This record gives sequence, C-alpha cells and structure tokens, in this order.
Amino acid sequence: MPVQIGRVIIVWGLVASVLLASTPVLAAPGPSVASRVEKHNQLGIQYYREGKFPDAVREMLEAYRLIPDPGLLYNIAKIYVKMGETSLAITYFEKFVQSDEVIPSDVQKALETLQKLREKARVAEEKKRATKQEIELVPLPQKPVVKQQVELKPVPFTQRGEFRWLIAGSGGALLLASGICGLQASQAVTTFEKASGVKQKQDAQARARAWALGADINLVGGILSMGFAGYLWWDAETPKNKEIALVPVVGDHYVGVQWNVAASW
Repeated sequence: MPVQIGRVIIVWGLVASVLLASTPVLAAPGPSVASRVEKHNQLGIQYYREGKFPDAVREMLEAYRLIPDPGLLYNIAKIYVKMGETSLAITYFEKFVQSDEVIPSDVQKALETLQKLREKARVAEEKKRATKQEIELVPLPQKPVVKQQVELKPVPFTQRGEFRWLIAGSGGALLLASGICGLQASQAVTTFEKASGVKQKQDAQARARAWALGADINLVGGILSMGFAGYLWWDAETPKNKEIALVPVVGDHYVGVQWNVAASW
C-alpha cells in the first residue's frame, strides 16, 4: 500500500507539472513594444498639432493596437470631433467610457461631450430627413375669370360707310340732274332760235334760263356732295391730322367751290 500511494502521488505530480507548463503566462509588454507605442503616440500628437487629423488618427489607432490603453480611445474620439466625424467620435467615446481602469472625472467629461455629440447627430439627421422629403407644390387658387365688359360706343351715322355712300350717290344724282337740265336748256335755246313769234321766243328764253339755273344749282350741289364724300373717305382711311376748308367762289358767269385741304404727317 505505501508503495502504490507513492506511485499515485508521483503520477499526479507529473500531470500537474505538464498542465502548469502548458498554461500561457501574461507578461508585461517588453521595452520594444512600449517604445513603439510611445513613438506612434508622439507622432499622433505632432500630426494633431499640425492639423493633419487623418494622420494623427492613424498613429493613435496603431498605438492602441499595440497596447489597448483607454486614453488612446479618448484622444482618437477628440480628433474625430475636430474632423467633424460625429458618428465616429461617438463610437470611440462610448468605447472609452465602457473601458476598465478609467478615471471617473475623465468618464464624466466624456459623457458630457458624448451627450452633446448625440444631440448634434440627432439634429443633423432631422435636417437630412427634411431635405429628402418630397416637397409638394401647392397649386395656386384659381382666380375667377373676370370678363372685361367692353363698352361699345355707337359709331355716329356721319362716320359710317353708308353715310359716305349716300353722300356720294346724292352727288352723282345731282350731277346727272345737272346734265339733264343743261340738255333741256340747250333744247330751249334751239327752240328760241327757231321761234318766229315774240311770245314763243319769250317762253323759250324763260325755259332756257330756268333749265340753265337748274343745271348750275345741281352742278354745284353735285360737286359739293362728291367733294364731301371724298373727304369722308379720306378722313376715315388715313389717320393724319387734316384740315379742310370749302370756299365758295362766284364769278361773272359761274358759281363754284374751292376745296382747300391741309394735312400734316
């Protein structure tokens, strides 16, 4: 029995030694790793001061990859704030406050900054949604169509075409009557020349004078009518400043009218 118990103790001792030998041991970083982390950290600080924010983030991330120090997370978040990358800054601030071995005062500062960044992100998101919304154009209210009532002023009869034709027709009729009267006066003169008696000559002479007077009157009336009709047409067709004057002219053996017209363009 004592020999067997000794053998069991020896076997269990060997097993324990093997297990302990195979268990990894977490050792502190060596001086080479620490120097590399410090080098990346210093470069990140230098780039940050020079305004080279992407290079500063790259160096800080490399340092954190070598040694996951929470302070590097805080620095990375601050750099992203400077870059205007709100969502990335929020991500690294959240990692910082969730890390172990962080000073409470630093956590409080990070939480205050984190709250401001979240509010800023919310406002930016609302603005983004507002700009993406489709803007519907509201149709303008239709105004009732108001028909302008144009007051039609009656055209004076003297300015109508019918009046011009009437005057022209009257003038033509008077000229025709003047010709007929002149023909009758000529026949009366022939009768006067052929008459043998005194009474016949007196009657023929009286008829000749009456027909001649009628011919003259109708001639004057026809000329006046035709001239007036011509003026009416001219006045209606040409928009000019016009002046017209009819001056009667009486001679020893004739009666007439002088038509003076002045127009300015």
